[in-house]
Amino acid sequence: ARTKNLHLIVGYNRRFSPISQWLKKQLTGIYEPLGIHIRVNAGAVPRDSWIYDNDEGRGRIIGEICHFIDLVQFFSGSLITEVFSQSFGNEQYHPTDNVAIFLKTQNGSIATINYSSAGDIAYPRERVEILGGQAVAVLDNFGKATFSQFGKTKTNSKSLGIRWGHKELLSSSLQSILGQKDFPVTFAEYVNNSLATLAIEESRRTNKPEVVEKFQIEITGSQ
Repeated sequence: ARTKNLHLIVGYNRRFSPISQWLKKQLTGIYEPLGIHIRVNAGAVPRDSWIYDNDEGRGRIIGEICHFIDLVQFFSGSLITEVFSQSFGNEQYHPTDNVAIFLKTQNGSIATINYSSAGDIAYPRERVEILGGQAVAVLDNFGKATFSQFGKTKTNSKSLGIRWGHKELLSSSLQSILGQKDFPVTFAEYVNNSLATLAIEESRRTNKPEVVEKFQIEITGSQ
């Protein structure tokens, strides 16, 4: 996001992965709302980790699930309007370790995020499935992607290994700072991501759906 030579760049790297970029390009001709499912086999984290610290990480929703909200924004091409979340698992886990999340977007897309610390680390960490426009797009752990539409399947054939997008995020950030091109993430997306994250945390506590705009009103005091 860029305003009068001021730059705000947040490390949501996954959308910058070459695998994500390839899959987004395949979805370009689809103009209807999408169904998006993200499964995260997150693995356990030591209970004394910074991610649970109330002054630093504040749990795994605020500490990591924000990355997957960014992916929903990226693939849907829209902002989050409403969320619902519930924790699952037993008392050995932190309340944010195992969470099922439902999200709605402005353009009518629906997304689910299944985030679990209770899986097996031998299994791949992340998978994204997208359905819409008579197509199915699958991203496997940022190492491979497939796109199927009208009976034909394309595969991202470049053997790049697992690419999380860190290098590409830094490159895009530098180009933006040097004025060579606009940064591809808007300030509105960053704000919406933060508000959606707060809404998910609140929904987990209240066990009720939460409207994202409500949190903007609470923060700014205006409607």
